[in-house]
Amino acid sequence: MYRMLKQPAIVIGLITLTALTVLYIAHGYVASESSKDAPNVLFWMEVSKQVLQMLSVALVGSIIAGFLKLLFDGIQTRRQIEAARDQFRKDIIAGFIDARYEATARREQFLNTRSGKLGELYPRVMEDFVVIKEKLSRVWHDVETGKQSLSYAADVQDNVVKMKDFFEDMLKEYRSIKDETLPNHSTFS
Repeated sequence: MYRMLKQPAIVIGLITLTALTVLYIAHGYVASESSKDAPNVLFWMEVSKQVLQMLSVALVGSIIAGFLKLLFDGIQTRRQIEAARDQFRKDIIAGFIDARYEATARREQFLNTRSGKLGELYPRVMEDFVVIKEKLSRVWHDVETGKQSLSYAADVQDNVVKMKDFFEDMLKEYRSIKDETLPNHSTFS
């Protein structure tokens, strides 16, 4: 932030140095004249007044511009923080949705498979569920570490626990079905 204020500060410094140099030159001309009503003295007095006015306008303007810049940067930072929070919330919701859809898809695949193929499908489905449970664990960790970004972090954590329980129930269901002989999916109609 201060790096961005460096260039205007250099410009204001150059304006100040130039103004002080002009004032020094004007003082030399005014001090060397014996008559204060001479046109040369009056000219340099007017130049000095104009330089002081320009210097004061430049300094006050730069101070106001600096404050406005700091205010704008603060607003921009708050917007970026809020955008990051929104993205965090979206990621958590996407994690829930992805885990749910993946689990449902695997469940449908498992339940619609012929009973003779269940033995082959079972290990793959179990591996997929391990991956889904890991995703839920990551969502849990994200919620735990980002509580300040969520309005209802406790409710989100409760829902993660419910989803973990849902997956545990599905795993129990698969384990019980694996050894059972199921009718062919075409006989359900």
